[in-house]
Amino acid sequence: RGPSVGNWLGYLLIPAAIWLGWQIVVAPVAQRAPPELALRAAPSSPAVLARSAEIELAAGRPDNARDLAADALTRAPFTIKALRTLGLVTAAEGDVVAADDILTLAGNWSLRDTPSHGWLVDRRLRVGDYASSFAHADALARRGVTQAEVFNLLMTAASQDPRALAPLRNLLATAPPWDREFFNALQRRPGTESLTATLVAGLEQTPGRLSDSELAEIYDLWVRQNRFEAIAVLRTAIARPPVTRFVVGGDFSPGTEIKPFAMTLLSAAGLSAEVVEDEIRTGNQALRVTYDGFGSGAAVEQLLLLSPGTYRLTSQYQLESGGLDSRLSWQIRCVERPQPLADQRIVVAGTQASGWTALESEFTVPSAGCTAQWLRLVTRPGDRRTAVAVWLDDVMVARNRVP
Repeated sequence: RGPSVGNWLGYLLIPAAIWLGWQIVVAPVAQRAPPELALRAAPSSPAVLARSAEIELAAGRPDNARDLAADALTRAPFTIKALRTLGLVTAAEGDVVAADDILTLAGNWSLRDTPSHGWLVDRRLRVGDYASSFAHADALARRGVTQAEVFNLLMTAASQDPRALAPLRNLLATAPPWDREFFNALQRRPGTESLTATLVAGLEQTPGRLSDSELAEIYDLWVRQNRFEAIAVLRTAIARPPVTRFVVGGDFSPGTEIKPFAMTLLSAAGLSAEVVEDEIRTGNQALRVTYDGFGSGAAVEQLLLLSPGTYRLTSQYQLESGGLDSRLSWQIRCVERPQPLADQRIVVAGTQASGWTALESEFTVPSAGCTAQWLRLVTRPGDRRTAVAVWLDDVMVARNRVP
C-alpha cells in the first residue's frame, strides 16, 4: 500500500513548524538586538525597519532614518513608529506642513504614540490652535504620560492667553479621567485663584461640574492660605452654597454640606459638640454641647460672606444641666481682626431654663477690612470647673431693614 494522506500531511507540516520556530526566535531579536543584527535576522520585517529608522534618527542620521521608514511603510503602511519617524525627519528638514499631515495621521492611528502627540501639541500651540493642541494633550494625560508637563502647559496657556480659556474649559467639561489631578496641580501653583474660579464657574452647567467635596477642597485650601477674596469671588459666581443664605445649616438639619460654608464641629479639651435629635421637639435636630467651664476653644464654626451693613444675629438655646452660666458665646468676627463684631453670650438666669429660649443681638460689618467673617460658638473659661450641657438651634443672621 502507498503512503496515506495523513503521512504526507505530517511531512508537509515540518517546514511550517520550522518557519514558526524561526519566527519565535526572530521576534525577540528584532525587538532587542542592535539594528545591524536585527536587520540581518529579519531584513524584511516592518517592525525591525521602523525600529532601526527610529534609532538612526536619534543618532543624527536623518537620511538613513527616512529610507528605513519609507521601506517599512512600503511593506506595512500602518506601521506607526515608521510613520512618526518619517514625520519627524520631514519636520527636521523644514517641511513643517507636510510633517504636520504625517504626524497627525500617526496620532490619529494610535492614541498611545507619545512622540507624535507631543510634537502635535507643540505645533498646534505655535499656530494658536488651542483646541487641537489640548485634544492631543488630552491623549497624553489620559495615559498618565508626562502628566505634570501636560498640566503645566495647560495652565500656562490659559494664564497667559485668554483665547486658551474656552478650549480648556470645553475639554474639562467632558469630565476627562485626569480632571481631579489637574485641579490639584492647579491649586499647588501660586497665583492661579482667578483661573481656578473662572474654570470652576464655566464648568458649573456641564458634565465636568465639580462635586461638593471637590469644591470644598478648593475652599478649604484657600481658607488655609487666607485667600478669602478668591473664596468670595468663586462662591458668588457659582452660588454654591446659595449666597442668599447668610448662615447655612443653622437649624442643624441633615443636608448637603460644603465646608467651610457649613456648621463644622470642632473639638477642644473639656469641650465636645454633636448634632442629635432634640429631646423636646420630636423630629428636630439640634446642637448639643458639653463643657467643663474651664478649657478654651470653639465648639462649631462657619465662614460667612457678609457685605458691609447692619445685621441681626438670632439663636435659641436650652439648658440641660449645669450651673448659672453656660460660659458659651456665639461670636462673629472679621477674618482680618481678632475683635468680635458680635458677642452673643448664653447666660442662664435661674438654676435651669425650661424649654427653649431665644436670643437676639445686632452687629455691624464695617465697610473696609472685613472680607469674610467667622461665626463660632466659643467658650468663656472661668477660674474653676463648672460642668454644663446645653442645646443650641436656629442660628440665623439677617440684614436689618433700612427704616
